[in-house]
Amino acid sequence: MNFHFSSQQAAGSLIFYTGKNYAGPGTPVVHGATGQIAANSASWNYQSVAMSGMQSFVFSSVNTGDASVNYLGHIEDIISVNISDLTQLYPSSDQFPLNYLGLDPTTAALVWLEMDAGQPAPNAVASTAQVGGSTTNITTLTLPGRPGALGIVARAEGSAVVANCRYGDYNTSDGIVTWNGTGTVVLEYLGGTVTLISATGFPTGWSFSNPQMQGDGSWVIKLAGGIPDSNIITTITANPGSIIDDGVSASVITATVENGSGQPVAGVTVNWSTTLGSVTPLSSLTGADGTATTSLTDNGVPGTATVTASLDNGSSKSVQVAVTEPAPTVLHVYCSTGAPLNTGMLAAVQPTNKVALYGTPGTMVTLSVTGSAKFKSTNSSSATLTLASDGYGLAEVFNTLSENVTVTATASATSVNATMSFAGTSDKGAVYVNTMTPADNHTPGTFYWWDYEAAGVTAVTLSLTGSAHFADGTQTGIFSLNAKNGAVAINVFDAAAETVIATLTPDSPYYVPSSENMAFISYQPV
Repeated sequence: MNFHFSSQQAAGSLIFYTGKNYAGPGTPVVHGATGQIAANSASWNYQSVAMSGMQSFVFSSVNTGDASVNYLGHIEDIISVNISDLTQLYPSSDQFPLNYLGLDPTTAALVWLEMDAGQPAPNAVASTAQVGGSTTNITTLTLPGRPGALGIVARAEGSAVVANCRYGDYNTSDGIVTWNGTGTVVLEYLGGTVTLISATGFPTGWSFSNPQMQGDGSWVIKLAGGIPDSNIITTITANPGSIIDDGVSASVITATVENGSGQPVAGVTVNWSTTLGSVTPLSSLTGADGTATTSLTDNGVPGTATVTASLDNGSSKSVQVAVTEPAPTVLHVYCSTGAPLNTGMLAAVQPTNKVALYGTPGTMVTLSVTGSAKFKSTNSSSATLTLASDGYGLAEVFNTLSENVTVTATASATSVNATMSFAGTSDKGAVYVNTMTPADNHTPGTFYWWDYEAAGVTAVTLSLTGSAHFADGTQTGIFSLNAKNGAVAINVFDAAAETVIATLTPDSPYYVPSSENMAFISYQPV
């Protein structure tokens, strides 16, 4: 049977609907009746509620027998007006399952328990009590700054409720409560008011105020207890424990602040200082996990930095960080030589000499070249590159003039020069090669040829001696020219320091095979 109500509803009614906007089957709820509104944020048994003369107490489940329950999103609430969409009222960040309790305010009075947000541990109270005017028992929870139901007392002279209360330490970081004691509160309805009869078994120093009636007919008891212990810095760490004196290398310093009950404290200002280098920022606030951080760098002198974290109340801790001199920059440069000019038919394959660099991984190297030569990557006489994780770097240089040029590589205070030449003509007609290439199996020595007689060559066969090979690992291959009567550039690699004979055979009978020596040389890696 469906129940639908306008603003004029029958007195003393509370109905939960399966759909929003009071749609779908409705479930009438009487005083003291309980049920589940939603199992989780995606599974709602009821999505709207209508009422007249009744209220619904909404609460997340509490289980003091399960120490793993997270109560960060715990909900305890009173609904006293129609709600067309419960899913909007209680978002996914709230704690589920979410339950209801039918409450007739003319039959029983809800008594809230409040504690200050700064309540020191123990700072959680779970109350299990029978709902006045019914046989239902529920368990509720009060947390710092978040009131919970202490009990529901029948509005009948002399009616009493005994609330059995577990208390414990609530961790504001992970929402876990460590239960460590039990107390009892007795409430009674006398002379039209809720009276606190007794509160026993609770920690020394706890006090419960007399119940105070609120405008909505509920009552509030305020809990006060204990004096918050001073916050202290419990740990300080440095990661890493050693940095380089280069102004870039940094160590993250982390301090943890807890209260006297061992709970992390958020929003505390931590001040930072150091005996060497500098820290940024000079102060920072702790987060929900009680930690605050700063960063230490140094570009002055090496030594040991003592970094201190301190609070305004005098609590402090220090950690030491080793500051070491930067390692000398390692840089070796090798230039292949013999590339043809980037002119005429060969310009289509852009011949280059190679600059192979070996040094400290991650080092930024600035390159420059003299004469008319230019770097292929920038089309200018200067370039920069960063050495890879294996310490290797490669640059290519082209030229339109036959000349000897000098390449200068600079990293930090280290500067290295090497020379290369560009060939204007070849003693083998159209055959040119890079020679003096490092035998690192990584830097290519390139074989260049062009169909200088316009004999209609479209491909050439190239074979290699020794340990030399092409990119695919073979020693003989067929390579297409960039166009008929065009040019070709073939990369050759070698891991052995040796002189390799490269023999070229064009696919035109006009040419006879020709050979050229390619020298691969020993090199000094990182």
